[in-house]
Amino acid sequence: MNLTDDQVDAIGEVLNMAMGSAATTLSQLVNKKISITSPMVAISDVEQIAADFEDNSIGVMIGYEGEIEGSSLLVVNKTDGSIIADLMMGGEGNPELPFDELAMSALQEAMNQMMGASSTALASLLGGRIDIMPPQVINFDEQPIVESLKQIASGNEAVEVLFDFTGESIFQTKLVMILSEPVAQKMAAMAVNNAKAMIDTEESPSSSSTNAPSESPASPPQGAGTVSQATGNITQTIMPPPTYQQENFQQQPGGYPQQPPQQNQYNYPPPPPYGYPPPPTYQQQPQIQASQAQFQQLQPSPQGDSINIENLLNIPLELSVSLGDARMTLKDVLELRSGSVIELNKLAGEALEVRINDELIARGEVVVIDENFGIRITEIISPKERLEKI
Repeated sequence: MNLTDDQVDAIGEVLNMAMGSAATTLSQLVNKKISITSPMVAISDVEQIAADFEDNSIGVMIGYEGEIEGSSLLVVNKTDGSIIADLMMGGEGNPELPFDELAMSALQEAMNQMMGASSTALASLLGGRIDIMPPQVINFDEQPIVESLKQIASGNEAVEVLFDFTGESIFQTKLVMILSEPVAQKMAAMAVNNAKAMIDTEESPSSSSTNAPSESPASPPQGAGTVSQATGNITQTIMPPPTYQQENFQQQPGGYPQQPPQQNQYNYPPPPPYGYPPPPTYQQQPQIQASQAQFQQLQPSPQGDSINIENLLNIPLELSVSLGDARMTLKDVLELRSGSVIELNKLAGEALEVRINDELIARGEVVVIDENFGIRITEIISPKERLEKI
């Protein structure tokens, strides 16, 4: 596999920031501090990778679309996968959780959220559109890791990235990402090109300033009274102070001659003193003819201010009766089966709420009419309040 040291370093730096975003997303999902840091990038033999992770490991296959096309494989210890799945289902991180379909579904959702955040960070870092396909969780006890590696590696080598994966005091392990050669090559090329573009952008102002033509110092005017003083190899020319002819000039107290007034035949304003900015110039705007808007006099309605409520009585409204509600964790929702009983926050015999368009207007009790349920109103607001709420 042809990857230079700069490309290997670029892959490690980019994945470090991308997986940092993935760790932040997992932290928000499980309400625990998760960190994924210190990537170590190496080009490893496929058979050696398979031998290292053949037993007691779980894989997550991730496909990339957009600027990067290909696949990568995340490998984690099965015990750590059970911990993440239990945290996703509202537990405390049980390492002995059986890795069944429920745990696999919870781990797949965690990886889907993590790698979604990672692909967004990659797209921002590399400057291109990068999407992922839904991750696929693979139990290597059922499907050997060699088959998954054959889907990624085109030859006998693959890029192996090893991360430190910690979750507070619950687990501390290694997370392995295996990249195919096309994914690694494209990721490295985009990272190097993006870095070069940033460097060129930073250097462009300084280069333009250095390429500006340098002004050569003005040579002293030729005239009488110049004195040359030699010190070592440097010759310094000392000029005497300037002299001014006093005719037609009036001496000021500071010792500087007063300049004669200049002719101003076009009535331009006088120039500003030396060292002050020029006065602003204003362009005369054309005059706009504006007139007051005229509106037609409104005439009172022949029917006055009365509202014909008969026109509103046929508007359909949605009525609903609230039996109660409950808060459940994701674990409890996933464990629901036919015959499960959910406890609500309403007491037996407590009045139920009657709502119109989600606005509470009455309370009542459940009755049975023939074979249908009904509700008998026991408390209701006034018609005026009902109309205001609706």
